[in-house]
Amino acid sequence: MSITKPLSPRAPSAPAGTNRMRGRDGRLVLIPEGYVGAQGRDGRMVAIPAGGGCLEGEDGRLVAIPQGSIGVENAKGRVVPKKRW
Repeated sequence: MSITKPLSPRAPSAPAGTNRMRGRDGRLVLIPEGYVGAQGRDGRMVAIPAGGGCLEGEDGRLVAIPQGSIGVENAKGRVVPKKRW
């Protein structure tokens, strides 16, 4: 007598207007409509708002900077978005 496992339900498909991009790290990222994909030195893919930008820190991580903010690098080499005053 063999025991069979039930099949897991399939993940829902991505909404229309969404792109799938794979970074060098192998992870699949969904990029929604109105966003752009960017990849850092560490291989991670990040979704960036079309009106914003991105900065890469000394540690190689890419951070999305929303519109109206600036990127500040802290002592560890990571970029952190801060609101403009």
